[in-house]
Amino acid sequence: MAQVQAIFESKAHPEQAFRTLKGLQRLAGRYDQARFEAACRRANAFGMVGLRRIRNILETQLETAPLPESAPPSQTGQHANVRGSQYYC
Repeated sequence: MAQVQAIFESKAHPEQAFRTLKGLQRLAGRYDQARFEAACRRANAFGMVGLRRIRNILETQLETAPLPESAPPSQTGQHANVRGSQYYC
């Protein structure tokens, strides 16, 4: 459901979204339901939207790979080379 909503939000016109959703229906018919849903969950976890991305996940069997628990911590720390936003004003 989240993938469908994201597809509608990413398209300029609803007709474009319907065409993408027809492609998703074809994928759902071609692959096992559990695999298809796992691919959609993976795409949602990484913020990926669209038919091509889900198809690639299914073709490369990435839906079986574990999802990360949370976003990795930021590696940017404070040091002499970090100028900050006030530098660019």
